Amino acid sequence: MPNNTLQIAHDINDIKVNKRNWSSYNEELVVRGELYFDFDYRSKWDDELKQMNNSKVGVPYKFPESFIKLMAILHQYIDYRGLEGIARKLADYELIPYFSDYTTLWRRIHDFKPELDRPEYKEIEIASDGTGLKTTNAGTYRLDKYGTRKKNKYIVVVITSDVRTKKLLKMDVYIQGENTETKVVENHIMDLKKEGYIISKFYGDGTYDNYNMFNILGEIGADKAIKIRKKCVNGSL
Repeated sequence: MPNNTLQIAHDINDIKVNKRNWSSYNEELVVRGELYFDFDYRSKWDDELKQMNNSKVGVPYKFPESFIKLMAILHQYIDYRGLEGIARKLADYELIPYFSDYTTLWRRIHDFKPELDRPEYKEIEIASDGTGLKTTNAGTYRLDKYGTRKKNKYIVVVITSDVRTKKLLKMDVYIQGENTETKVVENHIMDLKKEGYIISKFYGDGTYDNYNMFNILGEIGADKAIKIRKKCVNGSL
């Protein structure tokens, strides 16, 4: 029979120590939920509208930017007509003075340009990554069963963030086939350099293991933390 003592010791050595601060992580998840019902716009509704319409030409704004930001967050899960229903209820409960129709919400959310909170220090380490999002809600079962006349393209979102603060520095969106993730990040790097930032180190996965990326990082003197592909030839870079 196997030595149980040795087996237990072996199992203990295989246990990975989780260093995550669970109390802090739990609080982050709770705060994330608060974002979906942030009613701070109520206290500054009139003042914000006054400032927004101060130099506006044409029809004045009826809804402050802070309210539109809340609707944009909810739009991740709710369509525009559903957002109008939420606005109606908020007006019924006197949480807003009047409700917005879905066409107004569509226009304001589409015109909304998010602002990124840039670091004040100039020497930064950055990390980049991209992901694809479906452009259709058609389920894979329906596609597998009935097929499709053409291959569905993905919406590709590429971000570059500050490693120290984990905040966004750059973000771009494109349709699959119209650009490449590597070219987008190369532009991010050059734009940050033009804005006066010194990139000391770049982190990325195997997508960025190519000549152009290594050359650009070499030109600006940045260290490279890029996952090398398995088929990479030794000394090829």
